[in-house]
This record gives sequence, structure tokens and C-alpha cells, in this order.
Amino acid sequence: MDAVIAAPVTSCAPMRPWRIWLVATLAGVLIVGHLFDIVTQVEHWPFSFYPMYGRVQKKTRLQVLSLYGVMQQGKRAKGERITSSAFVPQLGEARLRNILIASWGRDGSLPRAKRDTAAILRDYLKLYESRRLAGLHDGKPMIEAQLVQITWVVKGDNTSKRARSVVALIGVRADGRVIDYRKTAPTTGASGEQDKDEVDGE
Repeated sequence: MDAVIAAPVTSCAPMRPWRIWLVATLAGVLIVGHLFDIVTQVEHWPFSFYPMYGRVQKKTRLQVLSLYGVMQQGKRAKGERITSSAFVPQLGEARLRNILIASWGRDGSLPRAKRDTAAILRDYLKLYESRRLAGLHDGKPMIEAQLVQITWVVKGDNTSKRARSVVALIGVRADGRVIDYRKTAPTTGASGEQDKDEVDGE
């Protein structure tokens, strides 16, 4: 049996200096860029200080925008927070809230805030009712879809079981009418029995 002769091992050529400098420069740019964003607390793509939960929240109030549906219950109407994706599977609570936040902005002062938000509420109301009539969910009849601001007051032990207030900002009724609640006195709780300042859709 012939012996297997191993091929001679040749040493690798050293990396060229320009490649070493290129790698070192790229690493330096990444490090300096991230350090700058960490110190200044700003973001510049592709750098990010990404604090996530690294900051202590010291606010005593927590405010969240959410979707409320005014449901018909016999002769009464009652506001309910929409959190289930069973009504409209394509629009779960988190996704719908992000869409509403993007359209409404910080305080609804954007030029198209009311129009865009009303269109979203109108579409959701139509989808909800069409699926209910088709027997795809067992929700109550919705007579109005509202964007509301929910406020919790954080206690000393960081607990808050019940919302302190629920204030309706804008609503769309089943007949397409848009109600701007900002032109009325603030109220606690979203209800179909509130006084409403009705305006035509823009």
C-alpha cells in the first residue's frame, strides 16, 4: 500500500497594511458613532443609544390613546374599550393603537389629524359591523367608534388598578357623522349619552 504523502503546508501571506487600516477605521467609526449617540441621547442611523427600559419613569400620570366603541345595549349606550382582535383580526389592539397614534399625532393639531383619524374610525366601524352581521363575532352593535385618551394616576407603590379618566377626543357614528369632542367640556368616561359637538366630516 502506497503511503500518502502530505502536501507541504505553506504559510499564509500577511494581511496588507491598507486592509488593516480599513478594518481599524470602520471599527473606530462604529465605536465613536455609538459613543456620541450615547452621550448626546440622540439617534443617527445606523447608530443608536437604544435605552429601552434603561430610564426610570418618574411621571405620576400615564396617558394612552385607545379605541372605544359605543355599544347599543337595549335602550342604553355604553362605551367599551376595544382590546380583542376577534372583532377585526387584521387590526389587533397594538397595531390599531399605533395606526391611531400615527394619524392623530401628539395632540391632534396636525393639519390632517382629524380627517385621517375619522377615516380610520369609520373603516373600523364598518368592518366591525359587517363582520358582526355576518356572524363572525358576537360583539354588541356598535353605534359609534371613538378615539379616547385614557389616563392612569400612578400611586406610590407603582400600582393603578382603575383608569382615572377616559376622555373622548373624536368619534364617528354609524351614519358617518364625525363628532369633535375637543369642542366640549372634558368629561370622564366615554359614553354615547355625552353631549356632543357634531361637525361634518372634512
